[in-house]
Amino acid sequence: AQHYGWALSQVFDGVDPSLPKPDRVMILEEDIHTSVDFFSYMKATSKLLDHDTTLLAVSAYNDNGHMAADPFRILRSDFFPGLGWMMNRRLWKEELEAKWPKGYWDDWLREPEQRQGRHILRPEFSRTFHFGSKGGTSHNQFGSI
Repeated sequence: AQHYGWALSQVFDGVDPSLPKPDRVMILEEDIHTSVDFFSYMKATSKLLDHDTTLLAVSAYNDNGHMAADPFRILRSDFFPGLGWMMNRRLWKEELEAKWPKGYWDDWLREPEQRQGRHILRPEFSRTFHFGSKGGTSHNQFGSI
């Protein structure tokens, strides 16, 4: 978690003063495949994230996305699935940066104290696929789907 916090601060603080500071960041781990429309999905939902204060984040992952019926449907959820997600500068700088945990950042982000009743947008049809089979905590439980 500490390396995530460090990286997020570096991105949002700007490592090069000649470049503009980003309004939001997308987080992908090294064992994630993205769909061909991953970036267009994130772009389309970014304005919602920036202007709807009832949203915490946007995720491109859906645990049950392999059973999806509508590839265009976006759902509001009270569960943070991670695995390819986006947050904005306001959330990081005004809220999370000062209290970022030392471990298990994803579980921490799911706690009511962080979520504060806000939702996470997620697609009905998952835009990311986790392919890791060794290490981490997932043990590739979806690898056989």
